[in-house]
Amino acid sequence: MLEAIIESSFNTIFRLFAYLVMCYHAVDKRLSRTSTRSCVSSPKHELGPYTTFEGRSGGTQCVYFGRSQRKYDEGLSYYVKFSDNNDPSSLESILARCDWPASLAALEDAFVDHFGIRWWKHGEGIIPDATYNISTADGPCTITISPPLPKAPGVSIDKCLGRMPRIQISDLVRIEHINRGVDMVYLEDALYAFKHFEPTLDQAMDPLKEVKTAFELRQAPYIINVTALVTDGDSYRGFLMPYATVQSLVDAFRLRSYPWTTCVQIAYDIVCGVLALHRIQKPNGDLKPQNVILRYVGKLEDRPRAQLIDLEAHGGVTLPFTDPALAHETQPSTLQDIYSLGLMLQWLAIADELRSKNNLEMEPQEDGHEVELPTTLPPHVPSWYDNVIRRCCGPPSQRPTVEEVQHIFKKNM
Repeated sequence: MLEAIIESSFNTIFRLFAYLVMCYHAVDKRLSRTSTRSCVSSPKHELGPYTTFEGRSGGTQCVYFGRSQRKYDEGLSYYVKFSDNNDPSSLESILARCDWPASLAALEDAFVDHFGIRWWKHGEGIIPDATYNISTADGPCTITISPPLPKAPGVSIDKCLGRMPRIQISDLVRIEHINRGVDMVYLEDALYAFKHFEPTLDQAMDPLKEVKTAFELRQAPYIINVTALVTDGDSYRGFLMPYATVQSLVDAFRLRSYPWTTCVQIAYDIVCGVLALHRIQKPNGDLKPQNVILRYVGKLEDRPRAQLIDLEAHGGVTLPFTDPALAHETQPSTLQDIYSLGLMLQWLAIADELRSKNNLEMEPQEDGHEVELPTTLPPHVPSWYDNVIRRCCGPPSQRPTVEEVQHIFKKNM
């Protein structure tokens, strides 16, 4: 109950902050209407471009110039493309880390050196939607320009989603960037997480896959619910989800240690979420702590529940939670999910140890080698839990189904 009160207080503070931001934006917008200057020369944009990581695929970042930090689709944009560079201090490595302040400072140095301060500060000479290819592989930084590609057609919304509420993207007020492709936004006195889709010609995944899966499982308490579709006219741009104060299991366990009974309950929630997906033949494919959040659910208010997010993976893509034996698979599979589920259970059992090493995210080591989860579990972990992990991570042909795993939890909890 205390955690529920704390979370409610956090949400109240965020709503107040969001309301003040919205009021500021409204005044700023009215003032800007009195100006007759063009977008690129207005003093309003003297701070230079606003950078997010929307549309990032591989080594590409999208940079927005003269765009309001609170509204979508304002100003112009261009792309920055780069390749891998093993030097951790290189420009490419800085951009690849997706650290917004560091990326912005590095881009400013590079672009000012090549195009001058007015290009960076006032947008003079920026080619909208062009790709600026950056490389420091041969020493000094070089920048070449690729012309804009034709825009992909808008994504129409399937009839199966016809009953879902729709919100125009222009009605959203951006509060802050959460992670790649997800922002915290403000709409009608409430906070939401907005997962946005930026159309590109090389889009390999079905942009509606995740929202269709979530809509089909809208009654499942262990799957994040979709609040509304976000559109631009009739074109799909993304969807709104409830905003969770604690954004992922990594964030939750970084803040505090949880008793073992709570860890088992969280593990059971994850098992139930995976079971819900498997029952409709929609394996997740990328189970990991970053793709699970903790939040209070209306029907289950006695404690925070774990909910699965990010339901659009096309195969296990995150080491060390990917099964090496199935690494060749290009589509999600139940066997891959069971292996990842076993490692998720293992992660929960050793989260305190990982926190003490400041590596709950399981980031690669400095030498580039992937981190492996410790195989020795703490003494308080019961044998049945350890056995579930071993079976899930065993040979593919001998792995249990998620129904079997759920039955073992029910028997021993």
